[in-house]
Amino acid sequence: MAISIIITNQKIGKSHIYSELNHQGKREIVPTYRMIIFNESGTVQEFAVTRDTVVTAFGQKSPSKYGKDNECPPNKIKKPYLGHIRTDGEKGFRIELYEPGIGKKGNRNRLKGTGKNIRRYIQIHLGPGKSEGCFLLKDWLKGRDNFKKTIVRLLREDRDNDLKNPEQFIIRVQSR
Repeated sequence: MAISIIITNQKIGKSHIYSELNHQGKREIVPTYRMIIFNESGTVQEFAVTRDTVVTAFGQKSPSKYGKDNECPPNKIKKPYLGHIRTDGEKGFRIELYEPGIGKKGNRNRLKGTGKNIRRYIQIHLGPGKSEGCFLLKDWLKGRDNFKKTIVRLLREDRDNDLKNPEQFIIRVQSR
């Protein structure tokens, strides 16, 4: 059993990203996309995330690490990404996506999906910020804290219902 996350191609609003870290540099308005989270116990929650990167938003030349569309590539239909919680560093609570079998054995931070390039450290984390392919939650600390509370609640519900392995995350990224 697991928590499922679907990052859709449905535009639902707007947020912004920055050209530099720590809310520095140019600021650009970008669309937000619906992210649906649900657990095995039947609870569903929605959030808004950005999918655009500094490459697409600011017209920067695309370095090879970005790949098609400069974002996290969609997963293969029969092979969703997996995820795990991280809490270290300035971004605090977040979910890091990975694809088993990509990179070194035991990898928990690399993915390729339908892209050409292996990507590392693709996460769902607080935003707005500088994006290199991550999914940035809207509303900065408030958005991240609401995301964390939701994930904790969904995990607790599944544990309370005696579901096995509720800490596993299955993540699907739709093509835009």
